[in-house]
Amino acid sequence: MEGMGAFMPYPRVQVEHAKDGVLSGLKFAVKDLFDVSGYPTSSGQPTVLAMSGVKAATAPIVQTLLDSGAQFVGKTVTDELAFSLNGQNAHFGSPVNGACADRICGGSSSGSASAVSLNLVDFALGTDTGGFDKSSRKSLWADRYSTNSWVGEFGWCNRACS
Repeated sequence: MEGMGAFMPYPRVQVEHAKDGVLSGLKFAVKDLFDVSGYPTSSGQPTVLAMSGVKAATAPIVQTLLDSGAQFVGKTVTDELAFSLNGQNAHFGSPVNGACADRICGGSSSGSASAVSLNLVDFALGTDTGGFDKSSRKSLWADRYSTNSWVGEFGWCNRACS
């Protein structure tokens, strides 16, 4: 998939989504930490990718988006094990910052930020491992997990201090 380094180099798999719903007509991507049926999950690391296998189930938050009519277009690059703050991955490349191509996207959700900033998707899912990615500042949803969080209606932890 063309995407200026935003997307993982996986073969394209059709992921079914509802034809109608509140998100109908919107395209989205997810950081390669979320399982999507038909795709492996690498966590940005080749050994994890080799052990992953193709997933048979989809993460609840991703399934909720699909059931709401959003169309999944791909999995995005993440730093190796989502540990870096600069968004660069030695194994799968560094996503291009659509706002300023000569600067890094930053953060482990750099692929998600890149996909949004390049207008390849309407929104993308990311996560916060150590320092929230603010590179695109539009349509990138990332929540920080915490022991003081609660599971919201969409199945993820939110409302935590970051």
